Amino acid sequence: MISLELIKRFQQISFFFNQQAFSQVVTLCANGLAAKDMPVEISLMYAVSLRRLGDFAKSRAVFVTAVGLHKNYVPLRTAFGNLLLEMGNAEQALEQFSQVVVLQPQQAEGYFNSARALRQLGEAERALQMSRQAYQYSKDINTAIALAEDLTLNEQLEEAEQLYSSLLQQHPENIKVLNNFGNLQRRLGRLKEAISLLSRAATSNNPTVVRNLAACFVLNTQFELATEYYKRAIALAPDIVVAYTEFTAFLWQQGAEQPFDIIEQRLVNAPADYALRIAYVKILLQLNLPEKALQFLLPTLTQFPTDSNVLTLATMVYRDKGEYDQALAFARKALQVVNGGSDIAARSELAYTLLAQHQGEQAAAHYRQLIKDDPLNQGWWTTLSTALKQIADEQSYSLLCNYDLVHPAILCHAGPDSLLPANFNQQLLPLLDSFHRNIRPPLGLSLQKGSQTFENLFDNQHVLLQQLREAILSQARTFIASLKRDANHPFLSRLSQQLGFQGSWSVKLANEGFHKSHFHPMGWLSGVYYVDVPTAVEREGQGWLVFGRPDIPNVSYDGDYAVKPQPGMLVLFPSFMWHGTNPFSDNAHRVTVAFDLIPQAVTHLNG
Repeated sequence: MISLELIKRFQQISFFFNQQAFSQVVTLCANGLAAKDMPVEISLMYAVSLRRLGDFAKSRAVFVTAVGLHKNYVPLRTAFGNLLLEMGNAEQALEQFSQVVVLQPQQAEGYFNSARALRQLGEAERALQMSRQAYQYSKDINTAIALAEDLTLNEQLEEAEQLYSSLLQQHPENIKVLNNFGNLQRRLGRLKEAISLLSRAATSNNPTVVRNLAACFVLNTQFELATEYYKRAIALAPDIVVAYTEFTAFLWQQGAEQPFDIIEQRLVNAPADYALRIAYVKILLQLNLPEKALQFLLPTLTQFPTDSNVLTLATMVYRDKGEYDQALAFARKALQVVNGGSDIAARSELAYTLLAQHQGEQAAAHYRQLIKDDPLNQGWWTTLSTALKQIADEQSYSLLCNYDLVHPAILCHAGPDSLLPANFNQQLLPLLDSFHRNIRPPLGLSLQKGSQTFENLFDNQHVLLQQLREAILSQARTFIASLKRDANHPFLSRLSQQLGFQGSWSVKLANEGFHKSHFHPMGWLSGVYYVDVPTAVEREGQGWLVFGRPDIPNVSYDGDYAVKPQPGMLVLFPSFMWHGTNPFSDNAHRVTVAFDLIPQAVTHLNG
């Protein structure tokens, strides 16, 4: 029998919980109530209150005890899963939500939350399956929006568009529907429709919506409106870092004389805005200004001297300053003080710094660990290849960087087997030119003296772009079908005929333009299609595509292999290979379409 005292305590706790007076809830629960003796409703309010107060560790402990005692209480498992998601423990959250599905197999909640966890884990296909199940049991607006978001993530854009269109008819003023549908129209290259939808949503003064509208104005070359709306987004939420970084990146590419004044002024007025300070340090490193980066880093380093992320950033700053011993000291400390989270960022910067000091053996050991921890990131194989070269392991290097896997093919020619019409490039070039409207290249990318398009180029439904997309996929499948699987190789172990684009863009290089050597960590099979090529490629390797030449401070190796480009040529290659281009001297431009492909499902071809 429940005592009158416990009933009274329950009423008090419920009152304070409903008033969001979480400190009082914690005090009442902590004084005189053992966790094992708490009714499940009190345990739930106690754990949630601890979470809302930021005491995640204590909240988790209460949840663990309560779930052990009340395994079938769905609200408890759901709230525990939400805590685990907030803590970044998506796999454990999924376990809780999966139990909810078992307990309530014909209700939407467990499926809906399982999709959230799977999204955080990057398992888009499984997330979509769960969202479809949730939608089967509940057609409410939140379930429908989640399904539309997962359809978009899985490139099922037509179905997503139909669902958003239906939702908009039912909920014409819903901000999230307007925002998401606007973003989808933007992705499809329908800027007029995107701006219309986002303008309706922006009347709410939601800073995210206003920022999305500003980005559409950039894409639509309405630069004055873009500036106005970025400033408005910052005024609405001055502590949201992404608004500053997007706005200043836009100003930079438009050639503004002082594009970063708004960040520096914010840091004068709010010197403790460490998130923005860190973002600005990264921008300054992209601009190759390590001395200035150090000035803005030092207050953060003083405030957080044992924070692994800050120490990792210090590693980058001192390495770019050429102070390799100091950089290495910060890198080792950053890895040492990682506390409870992933050590990938700290370990990768330590390994990179070791490469800069030509300590290839130690670097290779760290890269092999990174490959185990983060196996789909192609960048670890890139830098491992440099470590192998440093330690003169020629056999391993040759097996990894096998340039037989570089595949040039002519897609556009006058013959009967051409995948594209002979005049295709002449039609495509004016369209691509219309997308290149920037004065400076984007920050942090490999290209020098040129411009790069925004967004994913092949999301645009223009017939020429879709024609090129299909030709690339056809040639890629032909190339992949000719290969033999190798379980130990980062590229050959994942052969598949089911391919998806991870990204696609166009680059226009001007006189003396080039790509610094780089790699594509999120790709698998990368490629470049040559639309227009300057005549300078006929002279001394100018404008050629060069493989195997690393871009690492204090490390210099000649390239291993080069391809002379020509109009209509497609070059495919594994995404992990170092690749860049030689500068060219010519008043003509070099115009390309580049992309990354990833396998949607692995099949063991020819294996």
